[in-house]
Amino acid sequence: MRLLMVWFIISSNSNIPVRYLIVSALFFSWLCDIFLLNELKDQTYFVAGLSCFFITHLFYILFFLQIRKRAGHQRSWSLMVISAVTLYIIAFVLLMLPQLEIMKIPVALFGFVIGTTLILAIHTRVLQEPDPPFG
Repeated sequence: MRLLMVWFIISSNSNIPVRYLIVSALFFSWLCDIFLLNELKDQTYFVAGLSCFFITHLFYILFFLQIRKRAGHQRSWSLMVISAVTLYIIAFVLLMLPQLEIMKIPVALFGFVIGTTLILAIHTRVLQEPDPPFG
């Protein structure tokens, strides 16, 4: 992960103001890996790892929102994509609920954040194509 961060910093255009969001996301991904490698030693590492993973996705969400904002024109949101991702996340969380015990709220939050990241990633990609494949 550190090599990816270094490569991104070196190879990306330093004039792009949103690049710090990707560097921050990569940094928190790296921290997540470090914490989760030590989760068997103490449950605190597991919680710290999950927190870093959550923060990582928040940086990705901010990045995708900034890219959409900077695109100059806003394409409409695909109801089909939003509905499909939302239904998938809801079904996944509902399927997992009986086994989650105290992790119900964190898993639901993670589902929401990961679903939001996916929706934004798809819609940001659509901005770069002349004919969006998803409506």
